[in-house]
Amino acid sequence: MTLPSVTPVNGCDDDSDMFGPPRSSPPIGYHHHRSRVPMISPKLRQREERKRILQLCAHKLERIKDSETNLRRSVCINNTYCRLTDELRREKQSRYLANLPSGEV
Repeated sequence: MTLPSVTPVNGCDDDSDMFGPPRSSPPIGYHHHRSRVPMISPKLRQREERKRILQLCAHKLERIKDSETNLRRSVCINNTYCRLTDELRREKQSRYLANLPSGEV
């Protein structure tokens, strides 16, 4: 048994028409989120990396529907999230204390 062949509507048998023309440049309004300044300070790089990890942890915790079946995973994600938020809190507090005049501490 052979399958009947389907003739293309416009007479062209190119499969790429189904997906539209190939893109040669990014769409209008597209911003590449990972573009960076090549000479970024290690402190800023660490802060940006921590921010991305916190966002990722929050996103993953929201996606876990049944935390009991994925207990190990949810605990690891939650521990990472808590550790990073504690680190941020300590850094903010130390910056605040460093900026106070010496008589107010």
